[in-house]
Amino acid sequence: MQLTDHEIRDIRKYLESGKPLPDKYRFLLFADKREVELVWNGKTNEVTNVVLPFQVIEQVDEPRAEADKDAKKQSSLFDFDARGRQIKGWTNKLIWGDNKLILSSLKNGPLRQEIEEQGGLKLVYIDPPFDVGADFSVNIEIGGEEFTKQPNILEEIAYRDTWGKGADSFIAMIYERLSLIRDLLAKDGSIYVHCDWRVNSYMRLILDEIFGSENFRNEIIWEKTSTGNKAISDKQFPKVYDSIIFYSKSTDSKINLQYEKYDKNYIEYNFQYEDTRGRYRRQILGTRGAVSIAQLEKEGRILTTKSGKKYFKQYLHESKGLPLTDFWLATKVPDLRRQGGMTAENLNYPTQKPEILIERIINASSNENDLVGDFFCGSGSTLAAAEKLNRKWIGSDLGKFAIHTTRKRMLSVQREMKKEGKDYRAFEILNLGKYERQHYIGVNPNLRDEEKQKQIAQRENDFIDLILKAYKAEPVEEFKTFYGKKLSRLVSIGPINLPASRLLVEEIIKECQEKKITKVDLLAFEFEMGLSPKAQEDAKAKGID
Repeated sequence: MQLTDHEIRDIRKYLESGKPLPDKYRFLLFADKREVELVWNGKTNEVTNVVLPFQVIEQVDEPRAEADKDAKKQSSLFDFDARGRQIKGWTNKLIWGDNKLILSSLKNGPLRQEIEEQGGLKLVYIDPPFDVGADFSVNIEIGGEEFTKQPNILEEIAYRDTWGKGADSFIAMIYERLSLIRDLLAKDGSIYVHCDWRVNSYMRLILDEIFGSENFRNEIIWEKTSTGNKAISDKQFPKVYDSIIFYSKSTDSKINLQYEKYDKNYIEYNFQYEDTRGRYRRQILGTRGAVSIAQLEKEGRILTTKSGKKYFKQYLHESKGLPLTDFWLATKVPDLRRQGGMTAENLNYPTQKPEILIERIINASSNENDLVGDFFCGSGSTLAAAEKLNRKWIGSDLGKFAIHTTRKRMLSVQREMKKEGKDYRAFEILNLGKYERQHYIGVNPNLRDEEKQKQIAQRENDFIDLILKAYKAEPVEEFKTFYGKKLSRLVSIGPINLPASRLLVEEIIKECQEKKITKVDLLAFEFEMGLSPKAQEDAKAKGID
């Protein structure tokens, strides 16, 4: 576009003074201008391309391990085993770490080829932390008392980076991750982004910019609770819904139509008639060919009124239901309520979503054996639904508590599937390295070895004193594996720089047996995956709580 002399002088003035150009000049100067664009402080189109190695923490195949317990029940060559079996090939992946680094490493690293060999990533559902007031705290019970598990260092950094500057930092965080997800998606892939009134207006513009407004498909309204559950205010209407924004990567993607069951009132109002075949409703016949009308008459499906109008009998038992729209009501389907209503799946995880909600999305935008991803997986609802619907999955989360919760949930899902005779896939837990140790340890490198050892010992003692004080336990000295006592329970503390291990538990049990100790609390920043509840069961068998 030709600039006027006045515009050129104006632009020079801004550049020479080091001031940013007004938006009107950005649009005039750059040919790839967008008609509508979201602009925020520090906006950049740069996306990380770092590749970090994934480290396998644990390979999980619990149902097979359970089957090994039954090995003493000798079976013959011709015994029929109706239990589910592990599916070979792709191993599902649960990854602990920063999803920006995870997505970049998946996109640019060696795992990309493995993903492509599975047909690519067909569907991503994410439920990012859109609650400005979220603090990532979780209430947990230890030794009969309830404690608040505060956010760890990584979660605090994530919180600061996400909300430290208000909306600007949230938009910058989600923009880069959505850009990485778009590049990782298969050409016919889809993405569903869960949000609420706090950020849904931003989210639409971000998704328009990254995926293109032509690839917008729906804004699904999820009624997560009824009005009766919300406080009534004289300032505003009760907030009862979230938005789930649905985009495709290209015009190649299609959805599998879903249907809702008719409710009792709908059936009674619409399927008013009944004959020997069951309830039916009358539908105007329309312009069917003579052959099909003759066939329908032969089947007894044509009803002719006195006025000569012909109707087609549509039977209730042959109908799929009402086509699912973009309005999903918990008042119609109680299990659609937040956290799955009162169902067994409710883990009381703060941001948990009901599986039936995720199942609708997975059924609509993927097929069996497709690969599904959730990079803010929380309590693992997406992964649990994907497993049950025979999809492959990748999930990740920044919080160790989320990874432990999801791991435990997936083991439970696998066990149920095995009992029901359904096949399942093994999964592995990965991370991008240990992040937090240096926040707790660190010795002056300029000291001599003897001084270093003294400093390490002093830090360990300070650490133990701090934990005992926080746990309100009295110090004790006459034990090898115990540092304190709280009421009738002795207290052991895991190492400062390593997860509490199975070996440590075995040493604790040994000292308990030697000194007739029956009640123990073991405290640690982190535990080996799979340590609980197996360790507790082993101790209980020896009379130790």
